[in-house]
Amino acid sequence: MKKIISLILVLVMMFTFAACSSDENTPADTEGDSAVVTTTEETTVATTEPVDVNVTETENLKLDGIYVDSATVVEEGTPLRMVYVFFTLKPQNANMKMDSKYTKMTIGESNVYDSDFYKGSCDYMPNYYYASFIEDVYVGTEAKLALTFKIPEGDLKGGKTITFSDSDFPVKDLKLTTDEVIFCENVEKIAEAADPEGYADMTYKFAPADDATVQKVKNSINGYYFTFYVSAGTQVMKTEIHFNAPNKFEVKSQFGSNSGTYDVRNGYIFCTYNSNNNTVEIPYEFKDDGGIRLDCDKAFSIYE
Repeated sequence: MKKIISLILVLVMMFTFAACSSDENTPADTEGDSAVVTTTEETTVATTEPVDVNVTETENLKLDGIYVDSATVVEEGTPLRMVYVFFTLKPQNANMKMDSKYTKMTIGESNVYDSDFYKGSCDYMPNYYYASFIEDVYVGTEAKLALTFKIPEGDLKGGKTITFSDSDFPVKDLKLTTDEVIFCENVEKIAEAADPEGYADMTYKFAPADDATVQKVKNSINGYYFTFYVSAGTQVMKTEIHFNAPNKFEVKSQFGSNSGTYDVRNGYIFCTYNSNNNTVEIPYEFKDDGGIRLDCDKAFSIYE
């Protein structure tokens, strides 16, 4: 009786295994009292290529790089550092507008920083547009744009996600991590990496001029004054700068005057006020007729 019951149990177990097998009837290999069912059905294992989380270029825009001036503290008592972001805009179907203010950079889940214009920050990168004024970028052309942000250095480490947004040009599709941020010892090193040709040009223009150039500039400006206009909020002020031998200057406007001494460089006249030791860098160039042209509007503007 026990043998009959045992035989019935074995048959039941065999039918159970058969019901769980594939549609193809594959004999089971047996060893002792155990049975293992194998099938000829192949299992396909899905394989995927590694996904690059960085998106630094789209049809209309390229991120040229993100750099940090890691040595300069932009606000005393804070960990803030100046962060430089460089883009190349290349509109394909719709015109764009660009300026250096109000672009948002989001780091990680919630930290959002706005770009702003800080005069003098991009002097060594002349091939990148850096200003508060809005500039048009037309279809079929390219333009280079520089942005600056004040960001705590600690938020630029640890593989956090970086994204951008702006209403004037399409940066929302760009995505990268803080691992791509390049730390430099000063702004000159950033310029040398981001805009090497512009950096070389500005390094020459900022260098002291030789005696012949110094004398030529002095002969062109001493005893003369130059008129320009300075915007102060909604008000535009007529302003004059007077030069006198041997190397003195005085700035005059309706609010008064300020004076100091000047120093001639290869492409700039550095005017340093006696009152606060601040220096205004005035670009100059010689005209074909032998005269001199001073770009005082740019030098004294707070917007470019």
